[in-house]
Order: sequence, then C-alpha cells, then structure tokens
Amino acid sequence: MRERSTSIVVLDAMGVLYEADDDVELLLVPFILEHLGRADHTEIVRYYIEASLGSVTSAEFWSLVGMSGTSDSEYLSRHRLAHGVRELLQQLRAREIRTACLSNDVSEWSLWLRTHFGLDEWIKDWFISGDLKERKPAPGIYRALIERTGANPRDILFFDDREANLDAAAKLGISTVLVAPESRAGSGRHRRIRSLHEAAAVVDQFEQRA
Repeated sequence: MRERSTSIVVLDAMGVLYEADDDVELLLVPFILEHLGRADHTEIVRYYIEASLGSVTSAEFWSLVGMSGTSDSEYLSRHRLAHGVRELLQQLRAREIRTACLSNDVSEWSLWLRTHFGLDEWIKDWFISGDLKERKPAPGIYRALIERTGANPRDILFFDDREANLDAAAKLGISTVLVAPESRAGSGRHRRIRSLHEAAAVVDQFEQRA
C-alpha cells in the first residue's frame, strides 16, 4: 500500500454548501427586479461576473445595478444551507479530514454567508474567485488550491454541482464528485451523488483507496 498525504475534501458553495444551485438566476436577478433595480438581466449577470472576479466591490455592484445603498444582508439572507451540510462537516471534523471550499463568489458575499452560517468553524480554507481573481473552470483557481494547501491532486476529493468545473479539476488529477438530483441529466464522467447525505460514504471509499 502506498503512502499518501492526508486527504482534503473540497466543497463548492452554491448547489453544495448552499441550497440554490444557481444563485444568480434563482436569487439575485429576482431580488434586483423586485426592488426595481435599473439593470436588465444581461447587465446583472455581467456586473455579477465582474464582482465575482474581484473587479468591483459589492457596494459598487449594487450601484451598477441601480440599487446604491443596498446592504449585502438584505440579499444574502435569502440563502439557505443545503440539506446534510452540518452533518457532513461534523463527520469530517470527527475524522480529522481537512475541508476546504472552492467557489465562484463575490468576496464580501462569501464572507458574510460563511460567518452567518458559522461555517468558518468547520471549514478553514476558502478559495473564492473574488479573492483569487479567477473563476472556475479556469485552471488557475484549481492550481491555487493545490499550491496553497500543498496537497497532491490525487489526495483531493472535490464536490461540485457543475460538470464543467469537475472536468477542469479532473484534468489536474483531482478526484471529482457531481452533486446533482436524479432529474438532472449527466454525462457519466464523474461519480454522482444526489445530495450531501451520500457524501460521507464517498469520502470513506476515497480514504480507503490503496
């Protein structure tokens, strides 16, 4: 049996840690339209991408979409944790498995959410596009994960709800798991679970590999 470094479990945020798998379409666009923001759908998405790359702050984003003075909490309070998150994080801690988050998100929003839900207690390493200036599936964000954790890619197990993000990780030798309901079509390129309730068993098998 080969020697290996301690495994690292890496979780995406939207659609894995948090319930909304497409926060822009499901939460952000409706929020802005409900509050009579001046931006249209295309502009909202464009400005969000800029904010999630760290090109503009959250305050600047709200101004760009015609909602200057909006507090982040007004919007972010619409988010909910996904089912099974706390149970999984407790199990990972009990087994002393290092846990990280790799997410496309606005820096300020990511910080607000993990503070609000108390996730910093469980997840110490956060790799956020707004901080790193690069979004999944660009390879640089995965390289930052590998370099800053000092992990061998083969010892990283990455859970995400988008196959493009998993494809990019797999190209670097990272093990991947698609988190998606049965109703969503999949390519079969990645191991698949329906929810985080099934994640612990996948982690067990990953830890036991030769």
